[in-house]
Amino acid sequence: MEAYLSSLRALAATAEASQCAEVVKDGPRLVADARFDKVNLEGRVWILSSVVLCAVNERNERVAFDGVGMLAPISTEDWPRHLRIVLAVELNETEEAISALRTWSQANPAAVSQMKTRSVWELLRKAGELKGERDRRLEVHDILSQANYRSQEPFGIDAIRIEHARLLLQNGRVSEARRRVEGIVKVVTHVEMAADRTFDPIRSDEKIDFAALAATEIESAVAVAKAHPRLLEARYREVQAYRQAGRFNDAVAAADAALAAVAADASQFDDSQEYVSWLHNDRAYSLYELGRNDEGRAAMRAGIAAGEGGHPNVSQVINLAELLVDEGRLEEALAALKELGHASAYGSMWAEAVRACAAAQNGDAATLEEALAKLRENEKDNVAALQRSLLCGNQIEEAAALYIKRLADPSLRDGALLALQNWQEDPANLPFRKEVYRRLDVLRARPDVEAAIAAVGRVLDLPLIRAYWGSF
Repeated sequence: MEAYLSSLRALAATAEASQCAEVVKDGPRLVADARFDKVNLEGRVWILSSVVLCAVNERNERVAFDGVGMLAPISTEDWPRHLRIVLAVELNETEEAISALRTWSQANPAAVSQMKTRSVWELLRKAGELKGERDRRLEVHDILSQANYRSQEPFGIDAIRIEHARLLLQNGRVSEARRRVEGIVKVVTHVEMAADRTFDPIRSDEKIDFAALAATEIESAVAVAKAHPRLLEARYREVQAYRQAGRFNDAVAAADAALAAVAADASQFDDSQEYVSWLHNDRAYSLYELGRNDEGRAAMRAGIAAGEGGHPNVSQVINLAELLVDEGRLEEALAALKELGHASAYGSMWAEAVRACAAAQNGDAATLEEALAKLRENEKDNVAALQRSLLCGNQIEEAAALYIKRLADPSLRDGALLALQNWQEDPANLPFRKEVYRRLDVLRARPDVEAAIAAVGRVLDLPLIRAYWGSF
């Protein structure tokens, strides 16, 4: 036993010296030894914490996952329980992630709100992929709701709440669904509920004033930005709220003020690396919507120059290329894509859509079909990119069939219904975008598409613009 304890002391010294590679190499063997249980509780917690944190530092998810599985039951802290869920999701151990969430919620429900919303969404996505008779997303939602999950981020969880409400309604739990949607702020979430017949059992007969809801969202966004001065994301969401309501001058002014604050002292924000590029992004859109295309192009290029989360830019490169395509500046659009950093599968689909739409305008049928073939093959990665590309190529029959398929599939329906609403005309001077939306209007009026919409939802006349060009 003494030799074993000596090895543990050596491991502890290695950890204190921040020699994590050695800790990850030797730690798993030592903590798996039956004699480890004879070490006092404080010592076990310290050793396991060191192994786990070093494994995270070394990006060895499996060692971290195994270690935190031993640590969570004996630690009085919440971070091991949280980390266990995150790692389980990363390693596709979804059943374990759900079990760990349930255990944590029972032990300390208030602490569950430490989870970032992006972690919650990733768990929900993985839960939805599990095979079985019941939708496991509902189980995750129920655990979160019972723990009164609120997230420590100040922007609300409207999207999480509406998905939970939809699942509750699909399972006949109407009163719970009604409570779940109380107090929702985001106007686009109200549009989703009003457009989808799933929500009819909890829908009021009163006419919905979407303009008033948009004004309320602006007020909320301004208040959140004032209450959280260190969050640049709050300033970005304020800009978004102005744009959605069509207040483009206010959006530009809010973006200018936020960017000036960053230029004066970026350290006053905790998340400037993540959101500077997005402020430039929505400033660019607002300038386009004001007819100031040259300034809009320059603003999007400033977003590209800012990088993205400390990495080469992807999102603004794609968004600039799309704007250039819609302006008819096709060579510039394709050249812009050469600046693209490492894109996700989702982003790569949008880049392919830019190529498809450029080819359609150029009359290059071979390149268009080549791009469409790639988009069809990878439809599950980004169905909206395929949908837009079919409209760009004036492939109306296939585009209509794809919308009908999406409307019939509950997992794809919300995006299709949003795209098919009667939004305010986009004021930007983008000729090809206007043509694509004209084709969408024609498609929406087809009897087969009208019938598919009517079966599951409805089309609303909205006093709002599409806040995202990729809503197809």
